[in-house]
Parts: sequence; structure tokens; C-alpha cells
Amino acid sequence: MSFSHRPKSGFTLIELLVVIAIIGLLASIVFASLNSARAKARDAKRRSDLNQLRTALELYYSNHGNYPITTTWYGVTSMHDSTHVQLSGPLGWIPDLAPEGIPVLPRDPRDLGTDSGYLYYSNSSDYKLVAFQTTESICPIPPSDGMYDPARNPGTAWGPKVPCTFAMYTPGAAGW
Repeated sequence: MSFSHRPKSGFTLIELLVVIAIIGLLASIVFASLNSARAKARDAKRRSDLNQLRTALELYYSNHGNYPITTTWYGVTSMHDSTHVQLSGPLGWIPDLAPEGIPVLPRDPRDLGTDSGYLYYSNSSDYKLVAFQTTESICPIPPSDGMYDPARNPGTAWGPKVPCTFAMYTPGAAGW
């Protein structure tokens, strides 16, 4: 009686587990990189939104001689004036800016809806526009950044709580 030794085809359980572990490790690395890229993309969108709003505010100012006036901070967040949450018109979070200066007022790309988002305040001659507690890929915002907010840096009363805030403002509104 002779026994022939046939080569086995297929993989052992150990080989399959090693391959699955390697695939899982690579997937987690790719997923982490993808999340980082998404956060950077949302921050780029926030910067773009604030720049578009600044342009629209300057156009509004040249047409009306003042910036849209607010009595407090307006924005689409749970912690600010809830009557001014529209994306256009007199109840817009920047009153009457849309649709005259911009088709519609933007919302934060992540839009958590609570204690973060775009905010606006103006006394008619100055304004401040902030992406309040929203930045994801850069925090705190360094002083060298063009959207650094001097009123919300780590050395101020606001700073320890809200260093992740982009801002655009006229010189008279820097301290708001």
C-alpha cells in the first residue's frame, strides 16, 4: 500500500487570520487619514464661507453706508437669538444680507446645532463674524493665522473655552 502526498490547496486558518488582521490595520489607517482630510476640508469650507460673507458685507456697506445691524450675536446655534436663524431676509442671522449680497447665508458644514456655528454681531459701523467653536484641523488658532480672533485666544477670558474659532472683523470689532 503506497501513500501519495498530495499538496493541499487553500489557506490555513492562521494564514487567513493574519491576512484579515493586516487588512483591518490598513483599513483603520486609511479611515483615520480620511477623517483628518474631511476635517481639513470642512475648515477650508468655513474659511471660504467667511471670506464670501466678508465680500457680501462690504458690498452691503457700499450700497447702504452701514453694515446690517444686530442687537446681540445672531447665529444658527442653540445659545444665541433664536428669532434670527433664517438663511435670508430680515430674520436671517445676518439681517437682509441675503439675497441682496449673497444668495443664501451659509451654515457650518458640520452644523452640530449646539453652542457652535457661524455668528454675527454689528453696531452698523463695525462687525465681527465668527465660526464659533467649529475648527477641527487647527486648534487653537495661531496669531499668525489671518482668521485669528484676539478676543478668543488662550490669554483672554474667552480663550480657554473657545480657542477653536475663526473670525473676520473690522478693526473696531476686534475686541468683541
